[in-house]
Amino acid sequence: MKTKYFFFAAMASTVLASCSSDEFTGDNNATALSQGNSAISFSGNQQAITRSTSDDLAKLNGQFVIYGVKSGATAGNNLQKVFTNYRLWDKSGGAANTTNSQGWEYVGANGATNLGIGHISLVQDQTIKYWDNDAADYRFVAGSPVSAFSYVVDGSNNITSVTVTGIDAHVNANPIDGGGTALSHNAVYVADPKIVLPANYGQPVVFSFEGQQSLVRVGVYETIPGYDVTTINFYAYKADGSGWETTAGRNIVLNSLTDAAYFMGGTNMTATLTYDWSVPNYSFAYSTAGNITSRSWYGGAFNAGVPATVSTTTDYTHLYGTDKDINTSTAYFPVLPTATAKTPTALVIKCDYTLTSTDGSGETIIVKGATAAIPAAFAYWKKNHAYTYLFKISDKTPGETGALAPIVFDAVVVNGSENRVGFITTVSVPSITSYQDKSPYTTVSNDVVTSTGIKYKKDEPIYITVQDNNTGELKSLQALNNDAPAVGMIKVYKLSGEKTESDMQVTRPTASGDDPNTYLPETSWTLHQQTIESGKYMRFQASTTGYYAVEYINTVSPVTYCYKVIHVVE
Repeated sequence: MKTKYFFFAAMASTVLASCSSDEFTGDNNATALSQGNSAISFSGNQQAITRSTSDDLAKLNGQFVIYGVKSGATAGNNLQKVFTNYRLWDKSGGAANTTNSQGWEYVGANGATNLGIGHISLVQDQTIKYWDNDAADYRFVAGSPVSAFSYVVDGSNNITSVTVTGIDAHVNANPIDGGGTALSHNAVYVADPKIVLPANYGQPVVFSFEGQQSLVRVGVYETIPGYDVTTINFYAYKADGSGWETTAGRNIVLNSLTDAAYFMGGTNMTATLTYDWSVPNYSFAYSTAGNITSRSWYGGAFNAGVPATVSTTTDYTHLYGTDKDINTSTAYFPVLPTATAKTPTALVIKCDYTLTSTDGSGETIIVKGATAAIPAAFAYWKKNHAYTYLFKISDKTPGETGALAPIVFDAVVVNGSENRVGFITTVSVPSITSYQDKSPYTTVSNDVVTSTGIKYKKDEPIYITVQDNNTGELKSLQALNNDAPAVGMIKVYKLSGEKTESDMQVTRPTASGDDPNTYLPETSWTLHQQTIESGKYMRFQASTTGYYAVEYINTVSPVTYCYKVIHVVE
């Protein structure tokens, strides 16, 4: 057997698990009643969902719970209870509801069961309610699933808070062939509190729900011709921060090298939801009592090497591995968002793997310590988002000078307005990240990531940051001066053709008098205009298509460079 370095690349995509404002709208024709009053209705159906990325009825499991009060003659005063923990269920496509022609029903008797697509049960009598035209306003809150919420009001009947229960979030490995039970995938959704004024009485109450958890999945695939990855083992960073250690299983491990409690999770956790009616708004805080904290987060296990050879493999077991806590249809794990008090940290993955020749010879190659990192800025998990990280093992071998080909990490972030921000990080020491709004060529469709690589558009600003791999901090930048080199100096060159970061290490002259047949003279690169902003960001704009190289001085004794190659297209 022999040991050899191979290229280990990572790609990530971030998409909204649910839009930050998934509005449930619907039939506006409330049932007209006598004396000019009308029934209070909460309406919505699948066809009427707006700004949605997938089936929102399925996300809410066709049910949610509400609490509602009304004011007296003055808003916020003499509050009276109207809806006390009423459970709602969806009847779209079925018989007409008591409260509305279609959409969300709330009228039923205590003990009624198997209601709607969520098959909920009622725990109290729920009667029809009508708008009171003399009330200064109505105030509503809502959440899903119904079993997780039980609203609390103060002595003035003001809706103040709720303790949310039954929250599960993955941190540690949960092997399918071991003990333990699977975590629940019942996501918690909270609606923005609603104040309804008299002008809108008679109209359905429209809630905007937002998921309070995150979803994460990590996949590995390999594209080395003539070889299969037959075994793979991952490292975890020691809890005391003293270094790496091998893990007993074969689960993928994401590691924070700087924060021993970066990840938090557990089973049947609780959270406190507090309302502020002056905005109106709410805050959502998880309890730390009895929860797990860790610097390492475990994904699925690869018990027989890495079977996936493309990033679009639809067999999630092949691409993302196995675990009791994984969703078997999407491969996502439920996780807690990164705490707001946390400083974003780079997440590092390290592994050993064995390549076995497919020609029947039995030849093996042992690869030790292949490492990649997710930049800190893109390793901060936000609520209501789903994150996909894909690590690619390929055959980019060293150049003739012995310089290793860098690890490359591609990603695309999709935000609420559907604009894409693409970034590519060269995981050298340190990491160089480039990003641009609306970067083309990477797509996320039907939970499958497809990519031909992020390529940036000409005539649009491109930004560069340089990040410390251990602390995640952005390094200070300054304009490059070849006569007096210093750490942090940076420049951009326009290249005459396609090159890789490894090519740049080979072709750049390291000293005067180097053989020009071995090194490409620096004068053949065209210096490109750039600007340093706030001491931490370099910005340039390519007016022509082609390949551009960012050059960063990493050390000065001797002078060493880190490179980043950027492909600019129309």
